[in-house]
Amino acid sequence: MSGRSGFSVSNAQSLTDFSRGFTYVSAGVGEDEVSVGGSYPGGSNACGRGIWQAQGGRAPGLRNDPLLAPPVSVAYGRSWTAIGR
Repeated sequence: MSGRSGFSVSNAQSLTDFSRGFTYVSAGVGEDEVSVGGSYPGGSNACGRGIWQAQGGRAPGLRNDPLLAPPVSVAYGRSWTAIGR
């Protein structure tokens, strides 16, 4: 969902709280004019405190050809955030 607008909330107190790996689940649905989706990554910071983040948003849909992929997606995996200094 490139170019989406939406929200992101977290209990992180600084960017370094995101410096370790996170497990995430995300889902999206939509076609034609609008698509919507969200994700929930969770993990822990360097001190072992649980960190969570919830994200959601909407984006213009690009699907108008029935031969394209289905308008629903679900993902689960591991992610790492690159933090510049």
